[in-house]
Amino acid sequence: PYANMLANGTLLISTGLLTTLDSVEELTAVIASGIAHYVMDHPLLNVSKEISRARRAEFWGGFMVLVAGGLEIALTENNDNYIPGGILLTAAVADEALNYSATKRLGMGYTDKQRKQADRIAVDFLKFADMDPAALTSALTKIRNYYQREHRQYSEDEKTFGNLNQRLADLG
Repeated sequence: PYANMLANGTLLISTGLLTTLDSVEELTAVIASGIAHYVMDHPLLNVSKEISRARRAEFWGGFMVLVAGGLEIALTENNDNYIPGGILLTAAVADEALNYSATKRLGMGYTDKQRKQADRIAVDFLKFADMDPAALTSALTKIRNYYQREHRQYSEDEKTFGNLNQRLADLG
């Protein structure tokens, strides 16, 4: 099950989500939460933050490789027992890890505060539309149960639905 609102207003919904939910109200709740993220500019704010983080990671990673290169030269010239490449290789691996981590997070990783806000708006919308306000709780419960039933680890790194147990506790 997957649903995500992109910064350009595209809402992605997987067939897995459609087969996991049992009612139009549950689907409406998930869509309303996604649209709330978009209306509140959450995707755009998050992408901007991640671009800044990626730039900082790139700068510090490059700086670390530059310093390591200088250390390599000094150690190679002044120490007959030093085997060249160790420090530079370690710095390069660390640089790649920093930059991969920042690039990987360029998705829509909403904060807990943003999720609470979008969920509250979705529940308010359901009430306004004369739909069951518990439909979002029901939908999130079914998504969580899917992962438990299939014995698949729900990865919060994906940030699609965040911490489902916490969201359900917040919704009551």
